[in-house]
Parts: sequence; structure tokens; C-alpha cells
Amino acid sequence: MQDIVGKRGWYFIFSALVIIPGLLSMILSPGWITGDSGLKAGIDFTSGSVMNVSFSNPDIDEEDIQARMSELGHDEAL
Repeated sequence: MQDIVGKRGWYFIFSALVIIPGLLSMILSPGWITGDSGLKAGIDFTSGSVMNVSFSNPDIDEEDIQARMSELGHDEAL
């Protein structure tokens, strides 16, 4: 029978050797001096919302949607 609990220190060391370089590579990416980190925040983390819409009528284009959204008071849409 394996003594897993008795060797937990080795497992912690192994886990730290895997996790710490991964965290450092995300934080200290090549652009960290300029403030351009490797992690790009998506819309989920920068506020806002996304709505995906599809139409069965192929005559509707982006300009029509933008005009209608502007009429509704959402000029920033699209």
C-alpha cells in the first residue's frame, strides 16, 4: 500500500514547481514593462454585454441594425 499522506510534502513541492512558473509566466509576460500583459481581459471582465443575433432574411445588413439601435438610443452598439 502506498503511503500517500506521508509523502504529502513531496506532492506540495511538485505542485509548487508546476504552479509557480505558470503564474509567473502569466504575470511577467514579455510586455509587462509597457503594461501590455499577456492576459487579455474579455468583455466578461471589462463590463458590457454581448448579444448574438441571426436572421433568416438575408436582406438585413449591419447598417440596418446599427441605424435601428441608434433610434433606440444605443449609439455605441456594434
